[in-house]
Amino acid sequence: MGRWSLLMNRFAAASVPIVVLCLAGLLSSCTHFDMPQFKVGGQGEAIESMSPESAAVAGRIELARELIEDNEFSAAERTLLPVMDVPEFSEEIAGLLQTINQGKAYAARQLAKEHSKAVALGEVDQRLVLPENYGRTILITPNMDPQSIPVGRMEELFHKPIDLSVYGADVRTLVIALSEIDGLNILADQALSSEKTLDVNVKGVPLGELLAYIAANLDVSFHLGEHMIWVTEAEPGAGAGPELETRVYRLNRGYIPGFAEQEEEEQGGGGFGGGRNGDRNQVGNIEGRNVKLEAQDELLDALTDFLETNPNSPDEAAYTLFRNNNVLMIRNNRKNLRLAEEIMRAFDVIPPQILIEARFVTLGQSDLFQLGVGLEDVQYERVDENGVPTFRLGGVGANIPFASDAGGAPGRLQLAGVLDEVSYSAVIEAVERARSSEMLSAPRITVLNNQQASLRKETTEFYYEEFERGDTLSSNTNTSTSLNGSGALVPTGQPTQLDTGLALNVKPSIGHDQRGILLAIQATISELVEFRPVEIQEGDTTTEFTKLPVIDKNTLTTVATVNSGETVVLGGMLETTQTETESQVPFLGDLPLVGNLFKRRDNTTDPKHLLIFLTATIVDQDGRFNTANPRRSVP
Repeated sequence: MGRWSLLMNRFAAASVPIVVLCLAGLLSSCTHFDMPQFKVGGQGEAIESMSPESAAVAGRIELARELIEDNEFSAAERTLLPVMDVPEFSEEIAGLLQTINQGKAYAARQLAKEHSKAVALGEVDQRLVLPENYGRTILITPNMDPQSIPVGRMEELFHKPIDLSVYGADVRTLVIALSEIDGLNILADQALSSEKTLDVNVKGVPLGELLAYIAANLDVSFHLGEHMIWVTEAEPGAGAGPELETRVYRLNRGYIPGFAEQEEEEQGGGGFGGGRNGDRNQVGNIEGRNVKLEAQDELLDALTDFLETNPNSPDEAAYTLFRNNNVLMIRNNRKNLRLAEEIMRAFDVIPPQILIEARFVTLGQSDLFQLGVGLEDVQYERVDENGVPTFRLGGVGANIPFASDAGGAPGRLQLAGVLDEVSYSAVIEAVERARSSEMLSAPRITVLNNQQASLRKETTEFYYEEFERGDTLSSNTNTSTSLNGSGALVPTGQPTQLDTGLALNVKPSIGHDQRGILLAIQATISELVEFRPVEIQEGDTTTEFTKLPVIDKNTLTTVATVNSGETVVLGGMLETTQTETESQVPFLGDLPLVGNLFKRRDNTTDPKHLLIFLTATIVDQDGRFNTANPRRSVP
């Protein structure tokens, strides 16, 4: 349907020029030239009575007329060319030549119109033809191979085991001995000297390990180049050591800057590393009133800690991250470049993501009790990889909190337990059958590993905290009026936002086994109790009242460990309803004076419980859910 719709739209767009061309062609077909009527002698008999020369001219004129009527304008002009200078027929010949010129001009215009029409129709046809690659899907295979500098000759020798035996050797003697190793190019300054000596007798020791020992004991430094090794003092001056290299690395992982949801955003700039190093496109941290997500980049933090603050890093070394193109440029020596590549292999990866599903359900006391009884038949145990039980689920009140568990205080939350997929399905089915159950909300959100997800069902109100006395008009005996500050209190400034309801903040962290999820949970229930009058007194006699909110707020902060696909249950008493009922004995309860003796009044308390089911499931990049192995059922 999409392709036909596109074709129809394009045809409609092209139909306007087609209609215009058709109208132009129709009008042009109605255009004609009135042939001039010329008297040539006496038509027939008159030609016979002419002289042979005049009759020949008249014949040509008649032939030219016939050719003009057949739109053969060029042939008619060629016919008249030999007799154009005959004075006897000059008027007729001039009229015919004028008609020929008009016909040629008309034919040229018609030819130009036909050409324009053909060009327009060709353009319309091209518009109706879709590109060859329209609607096609191509398969992109990204190059995820690790980026690294090709291994040079000296690096290969750096890890090669060698045998070396020298005694009482200073730096120059060791350099000469090392130069005997096949393929090793080593360079040292003639002025390099050390009073210390070493006895070396090693077999099968990597060259790099031996050079590290020599450098630590003789106060020298070995710098690895691509084709040779430099030997310098332990603290070389400027320009000493190997030449710095500049490398460009294309990162695989994207980047999410900080953002916030607010009416007025305050954006700050800044980079990581500061000075010569950092993020060229870093947005900075943006803090909002409701949501705060700071821009974080562990890759830059690691490069800063291990390259910029590295005491062995050269002064001219630098790195810059271009986030718009995901390009990292580093200028450093070969050793530090290798370290940067190791850091990138560890941090430049796509972080795992977790699907967070939450259900906010309210239940009455009786339905909650029945739900607990129903769970007796759904008993499962959590076992570890060795089959050892670590957590048992099931039984009355084992995981569902009752009013007595909450201490009778509305709004109190507590951690109720962990459900696997089977138990969760059974509980949700039982909840949906309960009469008093009400599904408040069922949000879903996907969040990256170690990032916070916020699920909220709130009501927003505004109130003022600042007031000032308004102006009123006053008059005096001279009939003049003025403004004074004796009016009513008027709110000033910006109103304060008040959010009440349910708020759930979850921060998941996935372990290396890609199975266990550590959940940091913060659940908050806030309720607006009332707007309580507050007295505002000015001076000795003026007293005003305003109203400020009274909030009942309860917060639960906890940490739970679940496997992928399991559900954490949070429960607590949301509110308590007091109900007074009256019953009486028929007829007797309506008697005056003694009727109260036959009546009964009962006060009942009906707690309303809130259950929050929080499910965390690992989702891979292809959208597949990763769930743990099912647990064994308890016989």
